[in-house]
Amino acid sequence: MVQIACTPPFLDSPFGEITDLSVKFVQNDAAIDTIGLSTAVLLTSGDHDTTDPPVDADADYRYHRQHCGCDVTRLLLPDTAHLFMVHQSLPVWLNYVVDWLGRRGLRPARPVPPVRCADCVVPFVR
Repeated sequence: MVQIACTPPFLDSPFGEITDLSVKFVQNDAAIDTIGLSTAVLLTSGDHDTTDPPVDADADYRYHRQHCGCDVTRLLLPDTAHLFMVHQSLPVWLNYVVDWLGRRGLRPARPVPPVRCADCVVPFVR
């Protein structure tokens, strides 16, 4: 999967979800306004992301903080691009999510063994 995700043209995909991005952004912003205090939000991106570069991810984080009234956290994965879920940073992200959920009282039903990564680096979190 990593070779597919790291070699253009990436994955065959319908383009319907990206042909009207401006509409999707407006719809997304309206939905963010309705989140409320009872929901925790974790925004994740990579520091080498070209689809959602750090400057845009920062703006998204600020928008959430100003508009959702929710518990929002931003996780910036180092040395990672947009497809972090098929990148070597996936173990860092999985461990972080399990811990993040646990800190919010959402423990897994059974113990989750830690995911190992030889070169994992502690990510930047706000």
